[in-house]
This record gives sequence, C-alpha cells and structure tokens, in this order.
Amino acid sequence: GPRLPLMAREVNILKDYLNENAGRLIVLIDPAINNNLGDLFYHWGILAEDMVVLDTGSDSLMTGGDLLIRRFDPDHPITESIAKNSESVVVGLSRPVRADIGSPLDDRLSVTPIVGGSESGWGERFYHDQKSIGYDEGVDMKGPVSIAVVSERSISSDLGIDIPGGRLVVFGTSEIITNSRLTILGNFTLFLNTINWSLD
Repeated sequence: GPRLPLMAREVNILKDYLNENAGRLIVLIDPAINNNLGDLFYHWGILAEDMVVLDTGSDSLMTGGDLLIRRFDPDHPITESIAKNSESVVVGLSRPVRADIGSPLDDRLSVTPIVGGSESGWGERFYHDQKSIGYDEGVDMKGPVSIAVVSERSISSDLGIDIPGGRLVVFGTSEIITNSRLTILGNFTLFLNTINWSLD
C-alpha cells in the first residue's frame, strides 16, 4: 500500500527483477494514490485504473462498508481451495484490477483475474464527487469487477521448451491483509496461497 509514487529508479529495479531474473512480485495498491506502477503493469498485461469498487447488494456489503467477496477463479491454484470450500474474503476500499486488452501482444504471457465482486457491483470512476455516486452506464465499469489479477510469463529456451518466468500478482487493495482482516480465514488463505504460488 504505497502512499507515494515509486521513483522511476525503483520501478526500473522491479521491472528488471521480473523480466531478467524471472522474479516473483506481489503488489497491493489502493485507490486514490498514484503508485507510478502503470508502465510496469502495462508490460505484464494488467490495468489498475483509479476507480473505487462499490456494491449496493445486501449480500455483498457489510456493516461498516467493507465488501464481502465470494467470486473466485475455481481453476487457479491461488483461489481453487477458497472457491471449493465456499469461503469469503472481506476487503476495504478497492480499485479494479483487470487484464489490459491494450497491452502489447505476447503469447508467452498469461493474465488471469482470480478475485472479483458481485454482479451488483461496479467500478466508480468519479468517486471523488460524492453527489454522483451510483452506476452510470458508459462511464463506470460494469460488474462483476475484478480486484486481483495474476500474470506470468514463460521463457522460451534454445531447446524449444518453455521455462517458468516471472510471476506478478496485483491486488487492488492493501487492506485485505490488515490486522483485523487477516484473521478472517478466507483472507488468510488467499494471501498464504498467493505467497505459495508466487514462490512455487
């Protein structure tokens, strides 16, 4: 949850780590804060726009404003057990994170949304203006909205085989692992699985 933009030098170090060293990186970012990671995300096929995920559904909104997340990719190693056991995850303010259809084509890159909100949720673009909060067709992002994406790149060798390359996981909130939320089984499992998958 960086509170200031990363410096260009720091971003370049992360890029080199992912690309040249087949690095593993877990990024947790929040809405309303410029993190300066847009270019890194772009080259890994990920878009994290500055919006806020909102939901008015009675089974998705908890007392206090937290979102109750129940949509998980049942086939990805990070979320498979959570989906199978019908666990939930509780998050605070989140920004949408999704596959970037405008990023460079790369058949070595695989981008997968793994955690998302409900059908009644949306990505609010003008969340700063409290008077216009509510889904606006053609302006806001229609739900279900993804809040976590994984991206991995394979490296082709001279022998014609693919070798595992870098892995990047981006969450649209850092509040998923705050002290009060990490005690929730779904949150704990999700983050532990993310670490395990990232490190093989």
